[in-house]
Amino acid sequence: MFKTFPEFSRLTLSDREEYEERIRGYPPVSDIAFSTLFLAWSSLKAVKIAVLYDNLIIPYWMPGYESHSGFSIVGTNKIDESLCTVLDYLKERGEPVQLVNVPEFVIEQVRYPELFKFTAERGLDEYLIPASRLYPLESAPPLIRPRIRKFIRRNQTKTLEFRKLDLKIAANRRLLLRKIEAWRRKGTLSDLGSFEEEVLRSTVANAEDLGIGNFCLFIDGSLQGYCMYRLIPGCEYADIFHFKFDAHVPYLFEFLAHKTMEHLVENGAETINIQADLGLMRVRIHKLLLGPSNFFRKYKIRTAM
Repeated sequence: MFKTFPEFSRLTLSDREEYEERIRGYPPVSDIAFSTLFLAWSSLKAVKIAVLYDNLIIPYWMPGYESHSGFSIVGTNKIDESLCTVLDYLKERGEPVQLVNVPEFVIEQVRYPELFKFTAERGLDEYLIPASRLYPLESAPPLIRPRIRKFIRRNQTKTLEFRKLDLKIAANRRLLLRKIEAWRRKGTLSDLGSFEEEVLRSTVANAEDLGIGNFCLFIDGSLQGYCMYRLIPGCEYADIFHFKFDAHVPYLFEFLAHKTMEHLVENGAETINIQADLGLMRVRIHKLLLGPSNFFRKYKIRTAM
């Protein structure tokens, strides 16, 4: 049983069933999924949950992204009353009077929008890619399809093997993490910050408990790339948590993305959530090239006056 706002309960693995029951029926936004909260925020020992009018109040905080940190709300019950309660609480405490990272489906339940100011948080929008965008090959975007074919031609004499690693085995967990170290030394993962690395380690350690799968590519017996993902029960969505590869191998990204889509389609996924770009223009361009069909949009909410 979660505490009532403004008191908070710390989220643990034992809370998974209760939490997932509370968000059942909402759109499969990755940021509100138990697995995302547990992995991204528990690594900072900062994930907490409170209940207000049967809605969830969730504090978000990410290093380097403090301007978009604060309380969020997830739910559809008495949203106007909930917003006023949280905003008044923040004002009384002298904290920024705003809610952040609020999903669009929550905004749609506001009965008196004139009382609030809504600002799109573009960097937090989650990209939704139809799996058919990259699989089969003939449907891949014009800029990506020839690169996949070039990879296949360049590696036609090599042994390509795709398989799932059993992460209950310590050696397999070490392999995934050792490869990250190796690719960083080669200069292909220079953008892997300490926060993301901590989340990756937590994902590898907790994958079995959270239902997170992996799809690995071995070239001539050597691991060259992998994807860690979650198939979302009850719908045809999949979340991509980590997509890592040796960027020194030409066209490996495009080929691995294509084969990952094939794997996810075979497991029932039709729409792939490739997460937000966090306002990083290089990442945004990269994600837009994949041709998103839609977004799970997020908003910041302040009082109108």
